[in-house]
Amino acid sequence: MSELRYLTLVNATGAALRTATFEERPHLVVPVVALIGDEVVHAVNSETPEFVPFEMLKKAAESWNGKPVTLGHPKKDGKQCSAQDDGIIASHGMGTIRGMHVDALTKKMLGEALVEKSRAKKLHPDMYADLVDGKSVEVSVGAMVVTDKRAGAFNGKPFKASWTMAEGDHLAFLPGGRGA
Repeated sequence: MSELRYLTLVNATGAALRTATFEERPHLVVPVVALIGDEVVHAVNSETPEFVPFEMLKKAAESWNGKPVTLGHPKKDGKQCSAQDDGIIASHGMGTIRGMHVDALTKKMLGEALVEKSRAKKLHPDMYADLVDGKSVEVSVGAMVVTDKRAGAFNGKPFKASWTMAEGDHLAFLPGGRGA
């Protein structure tokens, strides 16, 4: 069964933060660590921890490219939803993901969040200031996930299912938030 999942990791902002013009508007280009392969994670909307295989993540990484960057995970009628749902970009959107790929040595899914300056300032001025100052802001991926429901353990961490497929939906910035 395919489910929309949300995971949170601390991003890697600051070192290579720069500005660029994208679609004729000024953006911050924020480097991010979006997900790590061969890790046990506990998604916000999953009842149990799950294993994210590196080989699956390698196949899925590029599916996040071109998807929205949002302030928090989008919700509709009080429930988490896809960033592709009607009206979500207008209410939560503040940019685009690009360059998502995996690094074979670290098993990290890395990329850039193109954060539109005017939208970020309007949606969350303190977060925008933190980004400009090079401070870390937690990020979280939204994805459609298929699991195999097979339990196991990895590096001493138990899990109840493994991801067999993932399709990127969005990258959420969680200012002041603490994720999974």
